[in-house]
Amino acid sequence: MPTKFFYYVQEALRAAVPTPVYRARREGLLHAAHALGPSAQERVDYYCKLTEPFDLGAAGTTVADFDPRPATVYHIDLVRYLRYFDRENRFAYVFGDIDRVPEVPSFLKARPIGEANRNAVLMKFNHVRHFRFVRDRVPFEEKEDRAIWRGQAHVPRRVRFLETWFGHPLVDAGQIEPNPEHPEWVVPKATRPEQLRCKFQVSIEGIDVATNLVWIMGSNALAFAPRPRFETWFMEGRLIPGHHYVQIRDDYTDLVDKIEYYRVHTDEALAIVRNAQAWVRQFLDPRVEHLISLMVAARYFGLSRPV
Repeated sequence: MPTKFFYYVQEALRAAVPTPVYRARREGLLHAAHALGPSAQERVDYYCKLTEPFDLGAAGTTVADFDPRPATVYHIDLVRYLRYFDRENRFAYVFGDIDRVPEVPSFLKARPIGEANRNAVLMKFNHVRHFRFVRDRVPFEEKEDRAIWRGQAHVPRRVRFLETWFGHPLVDAGQIEPNPEHPEWVVPKATRPEQLRCKFQVSIEGIDVATNLVWIMGSNALAFAPRPRFETWFMEGRLIPGHHYVQIRDDYTDLVDKIEYYRVHTDEALAIVRNAQAWVRQFLDPRVEHLISLMVAARYFGLSRPV
């Protein structure tokens, strides 16, 4: 996959720069980050809700002791910011799909939405997969009047979706991995351009977030999704139903009714698409994304007590 190849090349070049160079640049970058203004600070406050000093005890590690092997995208994304901070700084982290809040303040990719998620400090982990946007050249009005979903049906909520709508003429749904219990659900993979032939894109969470919501909202298609339960750097918890996406019931029973409605009410559909695209634009500037990430890490390390 070319995008991932260039990601590794870029990070290899960054790793070749001596760490003291990054540490010497930290204060200047943080000064530039604070100059971004209130909207950037609001994002930092959202990603890192910590306000009081904390002691990780035995649960944490230090920048010096962190083992970057194996060089997964999670390790690489974290090291990209650790190199700016002194070796004695302590932190905790959780990699992979997340469905609960950790017991100690930790860096992670996703967290449950709600007030009790203070210990979950969001970073832009695995962004090479989760923040790949599309260039959709097909206007909404020229797309097919159908909904589409492709994915792995490995959790009950996705199984229920297929049980409810597989085979319906307005819903092109199917799973992309073998399923001995329901072989009829298995369909060929569809590229993003192929999926974007349809006006309506269904987004269903897996273990944590739905990976496709990000690129759907950046396209000319309309996102259909139950109310998110998990959030990432994309701030899914701040998305407004009927403004950024079309909310459907958790049991999906109103999906076809919503399809029929937005097939007719094109102006309303286009307004939601434009709002979704506006939401996505705040994540498109690599410099801004880097500076906000650095601010999040700096807040965390400023509150984490050393040994």
